[in-house]
Amino acid sequence: MSASEDPDAVFFRGEVLAMKGQVPAARELLAKACELDPRNARAHFQLGMLFDRMKRNADAVEHFKKAVMLRPDDPRAHDYLALNLERIGDSARAEAAYKSGLLVNQGPLLDSFLNYNYGRLLLKLNRAEESKGHLDRAVELAPRVRAVRYDHAKMNVRLGRLAEAREDAELALKLADPNGFILDLQIYNLLSGICTRLGDRVAATRYIELARTATVPLRSQERY
Repeated sequence: MSASEDPDAVFFRGEVLAMKGQVPAARELLAKACELDPRNARAHFQLGMLFDRMKRNADAVEHFKKAVMLRPDDPRAHDYLALNLERIGDSARAEAAYKSGLLVNQGPLLDSFLNYNYGRLLLKLNRAEESKGHLDRAVELAPRVRAVRYDHAKMNVRLGRLAEAREDAELALKLADPNGFILDLQIYNLLSGICTRLGDRVAATRYIELARTATVPLRSQERY
């Protein structure tokens, strides 16, 4: 069998190109790897990741579904399937995928952001009480991630836990976020509302002014 027809060789070449950011060439090779070996869960997962990066979410869903079917004990596949289902507006199936992922989220493949993503979805669905356990767990697993602290703060606001929300938001403001996933402006706005409700007018005024003068990067990571 030539290297061009060896599924493992084709997959490896596609994976390397994907890591180098050569998306079109990587997509072609990974698609070929899936065609040569339809039961290669890693090939479907990596191709799904490429479609995720390209925001071709419906295509990503199809490959993550196959990855989950072929390797159901990989929580990352469940997580990315759920994220892309969210992005096409299918919250019900996304929730089911998150729940399935949590059942296998352990061991060397532990996904530190699965609880965060599910908790964030529940918060978006106005189910703050249900989101609390997942966002609490997310803080345990990723305490230095700005997005985790930010959504934990929003959850605490929804539950009326304003002092805890302020603590989360002020910590989030100190954490680096080079991709611009959560902007300083978002945190200033959150803190101005929290401090107003707490009766701390001085702090609220300060955060309102910071929000007014904050700059927004030309490019920031899209958030769902």
